[in-house]
Amino acid sequence: MESNIANHTLAEAQAKATEAQDKANKAQDKANKAQRDLEMVPRGVSGTASSVDEFAGIVRQYMEDTGVTAVKYRVNPVYRSE
Repeated sequence: MESNIANHTLAEAQAKATEAQDKANKAQDKANKAQRDLEMVPRGVSGTASSVDEFAGIVRQYMEDTGVTAVKYRVNPVYRSE
C-alpha cells in the first residue's frame, strides 16, 4: 500500500517537473526569437529626422515594412544653428 502511494507521489512530482521544463523551454524559445528579430535589423542603416516624432515614425514604418518586432538603435544628435 505504501509503495503505491510513493509511486503515485513520484509520478505527480515527475509530471510537475516535466510541465515546468516545458514552460522553461517555451520561455527560452521566445527569448531566442526576440534575439533573432534583433539580429535581423541591418547594421549601418542611417537617416535623418528633424524631430523625435519623425524619428519614431520612421522606426515604426521600418518595423511594419519588415515585420521586425524589436529594434535596437543609436541616436547621434546633431545641433544646427540657423
